[in-house]
Amino acid sequence: MDAWLLSRVNHTQQGSEPRLRTGVLFVWESSTTQPILMSTPALGRFAKYSHTHRTVLIKWVLPLLVIALTWYAYNKGATGSLFYDDLSNLSALTNLETHEAIKVFLFDGSSGPTGRPLALASFLPHAQGWPASHITARQFNFIIHLFNGVLLGWLGYALLTLADQTSPLRSYFIALSAASIWLFSPLLVSTNLILIQRMTSLSALFGLVGLLTYVLGYRLLANHPRTGVTIQLGALALFTALAILSKESGALFPIYALVIEAGIAKSASIAVPMRRLRLGILYLLLIALAIYLIKELPNDLTAQLGHRGFSVLERLRTQPGILWEYIRLAVVPDLTAYGPFHDDVKAANSMWSPLIATSAFIMLTWLALRMRLRSPWLLFAILWFFAGHLIESTTIPLELYFEHRNYIAIFGFFLAISYYALTVPQKYLKLSASALVIYITSLWTVLFMLANIWGNPLEAGENWVRNHPESSRAAMSLSALYYEELGGESTVSRQVLDRAAEACPSCLDVRVQSLLYACGNEETAEISNRFKKLLLDARTGLGTPATLDSIYPLREFANKDQCAPVTLDQIMRLIQSLLDNPAFNSGSFGIHLHYLAALTSYDLGNQEEARRYLAAAERSGTAFNIIGLRVQMLMDQDKVSEAVGFLESKKNPSHISAQTRGYWNEQIDEMIEKVRNAANAGTE
Repeated sequence: MDAWLLSRVNHTQQGSEPRLRTGVLFVWESSTTQPILMSTPALGRFAKYSHTHRTVLIKWVLPLLVIALTWYAYNKGATGSLFYDDLSNLSALTNLETHEAIKVFLFDGSSGPTGRPLALASFLPHAQGWPASHITARQFNFIIHLFNGVLLGWLGYALLTLADQTSPLRSYFIALSAASIWLFSPLLVSTNLILIQRMTSLSALFGLVGLLTYVLGYRLLANHPRTGVTIQLGALALFTALAILSKESGALFPIYALVIEAGIAKSASIAVPMRRLRLGILYLLLIALAIYLIKELPNDLTAQLGHRGFSVLERLRTQPGILWEYIRLAVVPDLTAYGPFHDDVKAANSMWSPLIATSAFIMLTWLALRMRLRSPWLLFAILWFFAGHLIESTTIPLELYFEHRNYIAIFGFFLAISYYALTVPQKYLKLSASALVIYITSLWTVLFMLANIWGNPLEAGENWVRNHPESSRAAMSLSALYYEELGGESTVSRQVLDRAAEACPSCLDVRVQSLLYACGNEETAEISNRFKKLLLDARTGLGTPATLDSIYPLREFANKDQCAPVTLDQIMRLIQSLLDNPAFNSGSFGIHLHYLAALTSYDLGNQEEARRYLAAAERSGTAFNIIGLRVQMLMDQDKVSEAVGFLESKKNPSHISAQTRGYWNEQIDEMIEKVRNAANAGTE
């Protein structure tokens, strides 16, 4: 039976059932040419049936379409590069042949205070075939992102119904729009296409499950307050713990819950004692976090952080401007601004920029407070955003700028945009909704273009160097890509690095890497000139891990006379100059340099100097390479029993986690066996 509805159907503004004017419905039977006249009640039932099924269809089709479009766009970037942090954190995937090796990989991570074992565990399925398996590993990142989008959409809907300011149907479309903006946001591309940033998205996945359970628990509070509170706090505690074991920023989810309590749940039907209990616990957690952040402050806020190139005070006054930049790039897409490399962002060197940025936030917050009784969503967006940046954008001396810090923090603004676009007066609703659809479509278009660029490593590298000429990381990444693409021919790679050195004279890492490419490929006079410039700036240049990593192969080249006229004596002078640089002479950098100095002195035959540098390295840290060099020195002096005693003293170190101490002891036992075997072979 085919039917055509000839009467007009009116709809109320807030999603009520269709209302019919007086009219008729003509239905044609397929076997006849005669129309059948339907009565008005029958017409009402038909319209109600049609409206309900159309709504159900839209409610299912639209989210599935958003998910499919997100996957399609992101999959264009699945063939992208592995970055420095990917390689440094995941290199052990190639050697997980024993249970002990797996335990070391999981529990001795160095990305943060917790080691992030849950996030590292998620990479175990990709160990077979690593690093060739990085494409499927990246696609797993996309799946996590899609789950997070669903959870955020559900959370947005739960918050909207909790606030009870719109109908359920309109709340659904507001939440769907917000989740779509979040899924399509180009600002979040680096979180999903930099493989190791799964730590961020997986932490978010656990935290969102806990937070969503917390919000859904409000439904129980009116009739079962104790049960409701137990479920809320229990779920929040459990999933926050799982989030923290993926990345430390997971500690922020109780703060997000506090934002919901303070800004959205005030009007909910909640037993007062239970509300006070929850608020008390959440405020205590906020105070504990604040105390931790204050304790991270150094005694001298103006003291330069050598390995960062700025002070804590400079970092604090730079962040307001950076936060505004995050919001700008989240709301107004800019294809050239997104990428993995932001080491060229400089600390604010005057008070005007921080003052203007901070004043703007104060004015926006004042406006939101004025609006809160009529609409709490702008205030919610601001508080949610600030909560999301409490750890990574305040006192902890991290780098200034990373896009992934907005992964959850930016959602509040997307929810506010969707709410205000879909709650305008009825006469403007069609226009506003159309504009929102166009906006979401434009975000997806930028996402698609951006993922395409990321999926072509050479094109992406060229774009990043063009847009960030002072980024040494961008230059070094592109130079490595060219070197591989051109089969080991280094001319183009050197040109990329030399341009970066001109744009960033204090970037020592590009200078050392360029020198390595020059070894054996340039005249000795040019190599000598490169080394002299490097030595001249070594005492004042920026401290980066890449600088130290490049000195190891440079020492090997000099040892084998493969980088004439650079000699081991000159390498020693370079190391000593770096030790005079505040950016290198402390922490892990200092350990590396003292160990390098000990190695180079040992190569030069300066045993006493080698022991002195090695002792300095041992005072700061313990690692197998440091222990091995000490044992080698003792064996050179035929002190076998002393070498064995030294190794025995290194068992069960306190800085090694209990889960991996057995593996550490096994490695020490293997070294002891090698020492004894070498001693026996020497005796024979």
